[in-house]
Amino acid sequence: MENQFEESVGETTSIGIPPIQLSLAMNADRSLNAQDFETIDKLASGSALLISIHSAAVGTRYLLDEEETTAGRDRHSDIFLDDATVSRHHAIFKKEADHYTLIDAGSLNGTYVNMKRIENLIDLHTGDVIMIGRFKFLYYFKQ
Repeated sequence: MENQFEESVGETTSIGIPPIQLSLAMNADRSLNAQDFETIDKLASGSALLISIHSAAVGTRYLLDEEETTAGRDRHSDIFLDDATVSRHHAIFKKEADHYTLIDAGSLNGTYVNMKRIENLIDLHTGDVIMIGRFKFLYYFKQ
């Protein structure tokens, strides 16, 4: 039997976006489609995009282009995630010079990057899968 952790999925596109590789261990309910790649291509340099790949909001896109973006169940969160598995103030995305970082804001259920619970501030990289409660997002940064 082939080792599923060595396999990867991704799409190649002719518009010059590097393919995004995901481990099958983090397989999504939804893969990226042509509209996702068009949106990624149109991103302003230095901004990032979260694409919901698992939840009731599959396909929803969240633009990260501020110095700080909050995610949580609080209606005042920049990314409002309405589910009991999400804390009111769950996680914070912070813009750095050439990437974004993510930190858990003391949530009860934790914040995960590539299926590993984060305890401290972590640098994000294109292709990372972020899990906040039941929500899974694919992260893409535009250089």
